[in-house]
Amino acid sequence: LVGKTSIKELVHLIKLSKLVITNDSAPTHIANAVGVPALTIYCATSKYYGFYPLKGIYLEPKNLNCFPCHPAPKKCKRGDFKCTEGVKPKEVIEVIIQLNLK
Repeated sequence: LVGKTSIKELVHLIKLSKLVITNDSAPTHIANAVGVPALTIYCATSKYYGFYPLKGIYLEPKNLNCFPCHPAPKKCKRGDFKCTEGVKPKEVIEVIIQLNLK
């Protein structure tokens, strides 16, 4: 749906959801605004920048001495973008199960 939905449509879709899985971006904040939990996956950014799901949970890379990147500009200090591989699909599934959404 990227590029095919308006902001209004995105808000409506999120409102119909039980959980939003997203990166650190507008969908996290929209989900929380309409009362839907968000599972936010950080790569270069971090909750320490002040944006994190108030309702829901977040995951971020572990054991990376370069995480998080400097917020502006976001340039990979190492040149390998290891942070994009920092959260594994298995971790995401485990969190979804723990949230026990009905």
